[in-house]
This record gives sequence, structure tokens and C-alpha cells, in this order.
Amino acid sequence: MLIQSNATCSSTPDESVDE
Repeated sequence: MLIQSNATCSSTPDESVDE
């Protein structure tokens, strides 16, 4: 589990990316 607070489709939006 990587950073979840900074959900910014920048690298690999594979986790729970909100936007």
C-alpha cells in the first residue's frame, strides 16, 4: 500500500484512485 492520501493519477492509478 503506497500513499493513499495523495491520490493524483500521476504514476499508476491502480489503487483506490478517487479521481
